[in-house]
Amino acid sequence: MLDRYASLPGSTAVFQTNKYLKGGDGGNVPDDYIADPETVDQDGTILVTVDNTADTYTVSYGASSVHTFPIKGVQVSAIVIASLLPNPVGPDDQLEEVTVRNTGNNTVSLSGWTLRDRGGRIWNLNSLGPIAAGESRTIIRNGQPMSLNNAGDEITLLDAGNLVQDQFEYSSSSEGVIINTGH
Repeated sequence: MLDRYASLPGSTAVFQTNKYLKGGDGGNVPDDYIADPETVDQDGTILVTVDNTADTYTVSYGASSVHTFPIKGVQVSAIVIASLLPNPVGPDDQLEEVTVRNTGNNTVSLSGWTLRDRGGRIWNLNSLGPIAAGESRTIIRNGQPMSLNNAGDEITLLDAGNLVQDQFEYSSSSEGVIINTGH
């Protein structure tokens, strides 16, 4: 198995909690990457810490073994619900709106993303296209099934993998007044 990791493209770091000492085909990584190379005590703990602001992660074990690596291929996408208009002047089923904002560092495609109300009805965000870092986009209901209940609701933003990216709950609305989420 270690040979398979070693053959992967790019630099691959493999860490072990304890050294394999029984002989045979167990295999080991270099001692510098083993948390407990003697395997005589309880020193085999490896701690992985992620720093999202620096896009790095740190692997540490023992008293002084610390290795920091860049997070490769990670797209920082922080799409949030910025504001909503649940009670527009005019027909709700046409004019309700939600604005999303990209607070991350990279452009994110909203293909497959949806907004969902408490009742499970959705708005598809495909028409918004990609959204650049720092950019906001507004989607108008235009007959889509999700409803922004004037008396309050919970709106959930889901990515293309159906994972929750943001949520916002409000308890009331006034006609023509946009609700800023603070996200």
